Amino acid sequence: MGDPCPLQSQALSDCFGDPFCEEIGCKGSDLSCSCAAACGSDTVVTECFQTVPTGAECDCYVNDEYLGSCPQQFVDCGIELTCCNELFF
Repeated sequence: MGDPCPLQSQALSDCFGDPFCEEIGCKGSDLSCSCAAACGSDTVVTECFQTVPTGAECDCYVNDEYLGSCPQQFVDCGIELTCCNELFF
């Protein structure tokens, strides 16, 4: 089945680039983790770590440039699952 909205998808891509990413890989533990993905010609990286007493914080990078940090409830580094998503897209 093809894209049900090809004109809208093309318009989104024309305005913002291709928002679809292919995950390169993740590593880490329950206390910290990092993931990288290829998004068009850019590489995005999340590095998340547990904060005290509860919660997590993530550092967000595009092409090795630091974009910022953001809080989230759990240590989860999947590119599409982190709070970095708002900074990336």
